[in-house]
Amino acid sequence: MSKRDNTSSRAALSAPDTAPNPEAAPLLAPAPITAPTTELGDDAVISSGPANTAPDQPASPAPSTTPASSTAAAATIPPGYMADARGRLVPATMVRPEELLEDGVVRAQFARAVEASEGLRAFRDEALAEIGAFLDLLADRYKAPRGGAKGNVTLATYDGLLRIQLAVSDQLTFGPELQVAKTLVDECIRAWSAGADDKLCAIVNDAFAVDKQGKLNVGRILELRRLNIDDEAWKRAMGAIGDAIRVAQSKQYIRFYRRDKPDARMEQVPLDLASV
Repeated sequence: MSKRDNTSSRAALSAPDTAPNPEAAPLLAPAPITAPTTELGDDAVISSGPANTAPDQPASPAPSTTPASSTAAAATIPPGYMADARGRLVPATMVRPEELLEDGVVRAQFARAVEASEGLRAFRDEALAEIGAFLDLLADRYKAPRGGAKGNVTLATYDGLLRIQLAVSDQLTFGPELQVAKTLVDECIRAWSAGADDKLCAIVNDAFAVDKQGKLNVGRILELRRLNIDDEAWKRAMGAIGDAIRVAQSKQYIRFYRRDKPDARMEQVPLDLASV
């Protein structure tokens, strides 16, 4: 073997193998999805990762703002994918940047809404507990049962500018006696059809009409009991309505009022988003 051949052989042995090897080449995993970064606070920042990230430079995932209720579902989604509204896994690279940004905005604001809701619930519970403790102390001093039949009470500051109103409201429904009442009312309408007032018949018929959800209007039915009608069947129907009334549940409400001066009108402090 000549010197030239020997040199060529050594060069061939030392050169890297550049031929494609499908079995040795690793599969490229999809670029991991970058959730929009959100920092809750006075200077909240929302930025879209994939919109500003080069395709060959996968961004690191941002801290998740997913609510606790969807954490388990999110844990089953592999990196680099997103679940659509039908539960299908979609590669993050196929999701439009504006949709990624929208997803981040919703998750960020939802997290803040949940935090505000929990804070409002804690405030309500603490306020009710403190007011209840005061009322118990007042009742013990005079050795008397606390509150009225429903527990409604109003507290005010010494100058009369601030007021707290505690109220209990019953949500009413009807039992099977209402069907008997409806039968008796229909009997009255048939008996009155010859000379009854059309307006009265309309009021009675509307009272038992249902809404789009198939629910009766409690107020309209109870209004029938205020009509002064001297008819035996009508009186039995009103008695059946009274027996049909059920208390589905009781809710306790706490409202706050204020005014700037003693002769001004009290204004309620809004605690719902629509009134703030």
